[in-house]
Amino acid sequence: MFRIHPSVPITWRSASCIQFGVDDPVLIDGLLPSDVALLEELRLGLGSAQYYSRAQDLGVDLSRASSLISLLDEAGVMIPQDSATGPLGGSSHQFGTAPLFRLSPDRTAALLAARPVMVTGPLRGAVEQHLGSSGFVIAPGSRIDELELFRSPVVIATSHLVPDLHSATWLTDREVPQIEVVVGERFVEVSGLIRPGLTPCTMCACLHRKDLDADWLDQYSRIRELPSRAELADPLSRGIGALHAVTLLRRALLQSESPAVRRRVDLVSGSCEDAQLDFHPRCPCRAPVPHFDLVAEQAQ
Repeated sequence: MFRIHPSVPITWRSASCIQFGVDDPVLIDGLLPSDVALLEELRLGLGSAQYYSRAQDLGVDLSRASSLISLLDEAGVMIPQDSATGPLGGSSHQFGTAPLFRLSPDRTAALLAARPVMVTGPLRGAVEQHLGSSGFVIAPGSRIDELELFRSPVVIATSHLVPDLHSATWLTDREVPQIEVVVGERFVEVSGLIRPGLTPCTMCACLHRKDLDADWLDQYSRIRELPSRAELADPLSRGIGALHAVTLLRRALLQSESPAVRRRVDLVSGSCEDAQLDFHPRCPCRAPVPHFDLVAEQAQ
């Protein structure tokens, strides 16, 4: 099936020059009236054989018709061939997401819905709102012990001031992919998708912090015992944390080669910085198994 992405803005600069897109426009000039008619057919969608048959009917040379498809494909405005041959399924909001990742709407919808996502902690409502509008399947429940592990879930764990190490360790031991969101006083920190055994984990980041501040883990338990900060955090921090968590999860699922990062968002300027995640030599997360001495250390 040959079809131009429905979400791509199409305008004409002249009778023979067409523009695809706005942010990074692609121009195709020198079009003949027969080419224009063929482009209109592509906006609706044609099977391969039907396309070349229609090109002949319009008097377009087959080599020119092939070149037109190649130009459109290189410009990233065509729906990839992994799409179903019939009418496009899924929610219409995938029409806007799919071309960002050079995928079909069908494939995009399937990848996002393949694994249920559970959200825990104080940002649960805000994160679930973004997940639902983006096409993810939200897992029932709000506690990690309610997870249905046989469904290969993903967890977004949210907290104030410091990460939830208990949840992070529990999930890593069970090889559950996770994203950690921590709302601080001035910054919101969001991990990329942590894949146990493949990427550095939350405990790696905490041990790196302990290397810089020997008393950090001692303070961790005291900070966790502070009263709820839901009413004390910057009101924008909830939306910022939720948006970046869902954005990083979406990129990880739709772009398999995306790097593992830890993102820090400045609540004053709104600027964000991505830092590389590094394994810590004392953390056993490369081969996730229960490591009770570290769990005990976290609990102290």
